[in-house]
Amino acid sequence: MIDHLSIPQYLLESSFCLFVFYAFYILFLKEETHFQFNRFYLIGTALLSLCIPILNIDFQSASQVSGAAQIYPILQQVNNIQIGIQQTISQESNILHVSLADLINWIYTLGLFIMTLRLLNGLFKLFGIINRSPKLKDQDHTLLISEDVPASSFFSYIFWKDSHDRSDPIQKTILDHEMVHVRQWHSLDVITMELMVIIKWFNPLIYLFRNSLKQTHEFIADRYVTELMGDKVTYANILLKRSTMVDNPPM
Repeated sequence: MIDHLSIPQYLLESSFCLFVFYAFYILFLKEETHFQFNRFYLIGTALLSLCIPILNIDFQSASQVSGAAQIYPILQQVNNIQIGIQQTISQESNILHVSLADLINWIYTLGLFIMTLRLLNGLFKLFGIINRSPKLKDQDHTLLISEDVPASSFFSYIFWKDSHDRSDPIQKTILDHEMVHVRQWHSLDVITMELMVIIKWFNPLIYLFRNSLKQTHEFIADRYVTELMGDKVTYANILLKRSTMVDNPPM
């Protein structure tokens, strides 16, 4: 099914899907408080934007379905743009020894390689910190004692400073916040999104998806801890004290 696609065409179609999904999120979901739904929407639609162009869909036939007729003109316009690009590539390839399509493929592959190295380097540093840090194992998580990393989490690991007293109400609240990330597997979302960032490294929209997902994770954790404490004012003050700290693991 992917034989009908060149790399430039695939990148254009997947970028269009990404734009439609994110526009829907901004218009209808961003201000809503259904954070779990937003979480899965952002992950799911980012994945869909990668998969939809691979499917060889006959949009003209699909436009006969009720409601799809309004979308078809937009898809047709995108298709016309693709045809124009392909014609330009064909014309340029007759003049240049290296075609424009080859140039796009090389630039995209180079970006893919650099972004992959960036992620692997971040994971290598992260696992290095995990391996050399003293550990305090609990039932469903492991505290990594490190003075160099602020309170944050990565899967079942929670980075924690030895100077922090877990019996202190503020520090306990911070630990509860990180436990939400651990129990809900937010790190899996982060890794999945980072892989999509590698594939779509050239598109600013994928970075907006990533930022929105991280923000949604924080909303989910904040809501849980607020309900646990039953005191929004106190928790808000704790968040202010943490405003200069970084929540993400050192990747």
